[in-house]
Amino acid sequence: MKIQELLEQPEMMGLDPVQQVEDQIKAKEEQKRSLDKEIADLRASLPKLQQQARQQTATATQQQQAAQQQRMASAAPNMPTMPTPPAA
Repeated sequence: MKIQELLEQPEMMGLDPVQQVEDQIKAKEEQKRSLDKEIADLRASLPKLQQQARQQTATATQQQQAAQQQRMASAAPNMPTMPTPPAA
């Protein structure tokens, strides 16, 4: 409820408009504390998650390189070789 609405209707359903505003302030402050804690938790977990992501990327890269080397090694004996020209 907006402050202007409270001022226009001072006794809405028997509730004190000042108390309503104070209650809203308390509720918003509690929401803010909750959000601040959630943000702090997320920030604290960020470095660990970044490290895990780097490790996963490095592992995937290593696996791709190993698979490519293995494919090249297994394909090499099957490939015909070009004769080398005699040295002049």
